[in-house]
Amino acid sequence: MPAQIAVGHDADEFAGATKNPYDAETLRGHFQNRIRHHGALVHDRQAIAFMHQVTHGLELGAEVHGPCFIDDGAVIKTGAKIYPYSVIGRQTHVEDGAVVEGSIVWPNGWIGPEASVHGSILGRNVHVGRNAIIKTAAVLGDKTVITDYSHF
Repeated sequence: MPAQIAVGHDADEFAGATKNPYDAETLRGHFQNRIRHHGALVHDRQAIAFMHQVTHGLELGAEVHGPCFIDDGAVIKTGAKIYPYSVIGRQTHVEDGAVVEGSIVWPNGWIGPEASVHGSILGRNVHVGRNAIIKTAAVLGDKTVITDYSHF
């Protein structure tokens, strides 16, 4: 099974889907303890389903507000915030202090330090520069580069 973070899924459903002998409460406690160990702050107390490999990409001080999805190999740096209804693709980097809210970032994206993306869809290999702000809903094609300090 690929490693992934899925915040906001029902733990009972996760336990049943994995055919795991543990009940939902045991799984929830296990995953919350693992997250605390890695120092990430996850704001979804009702239900969390985490695969352990991705927690290595959540740095101390990163915040994840579910429901959202963070794929295998993604890196969420210190101070970065992922808000509800966001999808972070495989091997995507969300740098220090960056904010992703209600957006989809396809694989291999890079959201620069202090950058902010709201309600947008970013294609593969998109680069959002330092302190860039995308406030309006936007769809950016593959390999698009938003330069540092740009505002949309």
